[in-house]
Amino acid sequence: MIARAQELMADAVGAEHAFFSTCGSWLSVKSAMLAVAGRHGRILVGRDAHKSVVSGLVLSGLQPVWVHPRYDREHHLAHPPAPEDVRAALDRDDDVARVLITSPTPYGTCADLSVVAEICHARGLPLLPFHERLPTWAMDAGADVRSSSTSPSSGSAAIRPPTGCVRTARSTCTCPTTVASRRC
Repeated sequence: MIARAQELMADAVGAEHAFFSTCGSWLSVKSAMLAVAGRHGRILVGRDAHKSVVSGLVLSGLQPVWVHPRYDREHHLAHPPAPEDVRAALDRDDDVARVLITSPTPYGTCADLSVVAEICHARGLPLLPFHERLPTWAMDAGADVRSSSTSPSSGSAAIRPPTGCVRTARSTCTCPTTVASRRC
């Protein structure tokens, strides 16, 4: 029954494979980071990342390269890093092998994921948005992995291999997560 439900989930998100998780997106982001990133290297991370992302850094052995969110003094809230901030951070550190952006932020502000995805893919880097929901479905914006939750106790991560930035063999691990390989 679970295998059939995972097939239906994969079909619903336009994926080849899907695996479910518990613990909401907190566990799925860690699993997605491990599936995409392996156990070492450097990852560009928005400095406004959730504590589960920081935990994923510890578990994976990845070294963060921080990119700061944009602070809105008028409204007193943070926006995700702008595409030009992501580009500048990648220009400063050519050893980065993947990018993780939180969108939307806890304030509800969203990154321009399609432009960030273009920047990442031009460099052969996977993009992992975390906590994405509306207004743009991360996979449609060009993300390679997305982590989100449908409830406090269930989560999902989807992996999209057509960009060549993600090795789908890792996505078929037995990690307790939802991992989906996107169809072309």
